[in-house]
Amino acid sequence: MRLWLALNQFPLTLALILLFVGIIATLLICMMLWALQSRGPAEPIPGVAKAFGMRERDEGSYRVMLVETADGTVALPAPVRRDCRVGDRVVLRRTQTRVGAMYGLASCARGTPLNRPDPKRPPRVG
Repeated sequence: MRLWLALNQFPLTLALILLFVGIIATLLICMMLWALQSRGPAEPIPGVAKAFGMRERDEGSYRVMLVETADGTVALPAPVRRDCRVGDRVVLRRTQTRVGAMYGLASCARGTPLNRPDPKRPPRVG
Protein backbone atom coordinates (compact mmCIF):
# COMPACT_ATOMS: atom_id res chain seq x y z
CA MET A 1 0.00 0.00 0.00
CA ARG A 2 2.81 2.40 0.85
CA LEU A 3 4.49 1.58 -2.44
CA TRP A 4 1.29 2.39 -4.34
CA LEU A 5 0.92 5.67 -2.43
CA ALA A 6 4.54 6.58 -3.11
CA LEU A 7 4.32 5.69 -6.80
CA ASN A 8 1.14 7.70 -7.28
CA GLN A 9 2.50 10.58 -5.20
CA PHE A 10 -0.51 10.47 -2.90
CA PRO A 11 0.37 12.17 0.39
CA LEU A 12 0.22 9.80 3.32
CA THR A 13 -1.23 12.51 5.54
CA LEU A 14 -4.23 12.96 3.23
CA ALA A 15 -4.80 9.22 3.16
CA LEU A 16 -4.80 9.06 6.96
CA ILE A 17 -7.19 12.02 7.20
CA LEU A 18 -9.61 10.36 4.76
CA LEU A 19 -9.39 7.10 6.70
CA PHE A 20 -10.08 8.91 10.00
CA VAL A 21 -13.07 10.81 8.53
CA GLY A 22 -14.48 7.57 7.12
CA ILE A 23 -14.22 5.81 10.48
CA ILE A 24 -15.92 8.71 12.30
CA ALA A 25 -18.75 8.85 9.71
CA THR A 26 -19.29 5.10 10.00
CA LEU A 27 -19.45 5.32 13.80
CA LEU A 28 -21.97 8.18 13.67
CA ILE A 29 -24.22 6.29 11.26
CA CYS A 30 -24.08 3.16 13.43
CA MET A 31 -24.93 5.17 16.57
CA MET A 32 -27.90 6.80 14.83
CA LEU A 33 -29.23 3.44 13.60
CA TRP A 34 -28.82 1.98 17.09
CA ALA A 35 -30.64 4.90 18.75
CA LEU A 36 -33.59 4.83 16.32
CA GLN A 37 -34.03 1.07 16.38
CA SER A 38 -37.62 0.04 17.13
CA ARG A 39 -38.29 -1.52 20.52
CA GLY A 40 -41.48 -3.33 19.60
CA PRO A 41 -44.42 -3.14 17.23
CA ALA A 42 -46.16 0.13 16.45
CA GLU A 43 -49.24 0.75 18.54
CA PRO A 44 -52.30 2.72 17.37
CA ILE A 45 -53.06 5.92 19.30
CA PRO A 46 -56.45 7.63 18.69
CA GLY A 47 -56.65 11.41 18.61
CA VAL A 48 -58.33 14.48 17.14
CA ALA A 49 -56.78 16.91 14.64
CA LYS A 50 -56.66 20.27 16.42
CA ALA A 51 -54.76 22.60 14.10
CA PHE A 52 -52.64 22.83 10.96
CA GLY A 53 -49.68 25.04 10.27
CA MET A 54 -46.39 25.37 8.44
CA ARG A 55 -42.80 24.85 9.56
CA GLU A 56 -39.67 26.07 7.88
CA ARG A 57 -36.54 24.13 7.01
CA ASP A 58 -33.53 24.85 4.85
CA GLU A 59 -35.19 22.88 2.04
CA GLY A 60 -38.45 24.86 2.33
CA SER A 61 -41.77 24.77 4.15
CA TYR A 62 -43.81 21.73 5.07
CA ARG A 63 -47.31 21.26 6.47
CA VAL A 64 -47.69 20.27 10.14
CA MET A 65 -50.73 19.02 12.01
CA LEU A 66 -51.31 19.13 15.77
CA VAL A 67 -53.10 16.08 17.14
CA GLU A 68 -54.60 15.95 20.62
CA THR A 69 -54.17 12.49 22.17
CA ALA A 70 -54.67 11.10 25.67
CA ASP A 71 -50.90 11.54 26.23
CA GLY A 72 -50.88 15.18 25.12
CA THR A 73 -50.45 17.17 21.92
CA VAL A 74 -48.32 15.70 19.15
CA ALA A 75 -46.99 17.70 16.17
CA LEU A 76 -46.19 15.72 13.03
CA PRO A 77 -45.84 16.34 9.30
CA ALA A 78 -49.24 16.25 7.58
CA PRO A 79 -49.33 14.46 4.24
CA VAL A 80 -50.93 16.56 1.52
CA ARG A 81 -52.61 13.61 -0.20
CA ARG A 82 -54.76 12.91 2.87
CA ASP A 83 -57.63 15.30 3.30
CA CYS A 84 -57.54 15.66 7.06
CA ARG A 85 -59.26 18.68 8.49
CA VAL A 86 -59.60 20.24 11.92
CA GLY A 87 -61.88 18.11 14.07
CA ASP A 88 -61.35 14.83 12.23
CA ARG A 89 -60.57 11.71 14.20
CA VAL A 90 -57.08 10.43 13.42
CA VAL A 91 -55.10 7.36 14.38
CA LEU A 92 -51.36 7.72 14.97
CA ARG A 93 -48.71 4.98 14.91
CA ARG A 94 -46.45 5.26 17.95
CA THR A 95 -43.16 3.37 17.76
CA GLN A 96 -40.91 3.24 20.82
CA THR A 97 -37.19 3.74 20.18
CA ARG A 98 -34.23 3.92 22.52
CA VAL A 99 -34.41 7.73 22.56
CA GLY A 100 -38.19 8.14 22.82
CA ALA A 101 -41.35 7.70 20.79
CA MET A 102 -41.80 8.40 17.08
CA TYR A 103 -45.26 9.18 15.70
CA GLY A 104 -46.68 8.77 12.22
CA LEU A 105 -50.14 9.25 10.75
CA ALA A 106 -51.93 5.93 10.22
CA SER A 107 -55.40 7.11 9.19
CA CYS A 108 -57.69 10.10 9.12
CA ALA A 109 -61.37 9.24 9.60
CA ARG A 110 -64.10 11.65 8.69
CA GLY A 111 -65.93 11.90 11.98
CA THR A 112 -68.03 14.61 13.54
CA PRO A 113 -66.35 17.82 12.42
CA LEU A 114 -65.73 20.40 15.11
CA ASN A 115 -64.91 23.47 13.03
CA ARG A 116 -65.79 22.31 9.53
CA PRO A 117 -68.25 24.55 7.66
CA ASP A 118 -71.63 23.10 6.73
CA PRO A 119 -71.60 22.29 2.99
CA LYS A 120 -75.34 23.03 2.70
CA ARG A 121 -75.01 26.60 3.97
CA PRO A 122 -73.78 29.25 1.54
CA PRO A 123 -70.40 30.79 2.40
CA ARG A 124 -70.43 33.91 4.54
CA VAL A 125 -69.34 37.04 2.68
CA GLY A 126 -67.70 39.96 4.45
